[in-house]
Amino acid sequence: MKDIVNWLQEKRSLWRCDFIGIAVNCAPANAPQTIRWRYVSGNKSEAYQKIRLKVGRGIAGMVWKTGRPQADEAIFSQPDKLLEYPIARVEALDSMLAVPVTVKNEVIGILAIGFRHTHAFTPTEIKAVVTAAEILAPTLKELES
Repeated sequence: MKDIVNWLQEKRSLWRCDFIGIAVNCAPANAPQTIRWRYVSGNKSEAYQKIRLKVGRGIAGMVWKTGRPQADEAIFSQPDKLLEYPIARVEALDSMLAVPVTVKNEVIGILAIGFRHTHAFTPTEIKAVVTAAEILAPTLKELES
């Protein structure tokens, strides 16, 4: 786990984001999936540990459901998004980008970055996070097995 936290810290520094995290399914086998933020860097508190999401809820749950990246900006000016994204609320993130971490077309996690100010994600930034998720996939699969 220490290696993955170091990796997150390196990426947070490289991308100059305020927060980076990996959400995974923490439910036992044969139970409905429950998504939690397991690995983070740049967190303001430990409140993220209490967040539990169903597939389709929150930014991580939506990305888990669709299997596609999702970016949201100016979250604090959108009350519906602020309610829908508990990680943005507890970490004061105004802009977020979340991408699926997949193995053999199955989502095994979500890699998300966030900024505590409004930030417009460029295609280059999105590609960098998608590529990082692809590189992360085998390590995350091993850690979560």
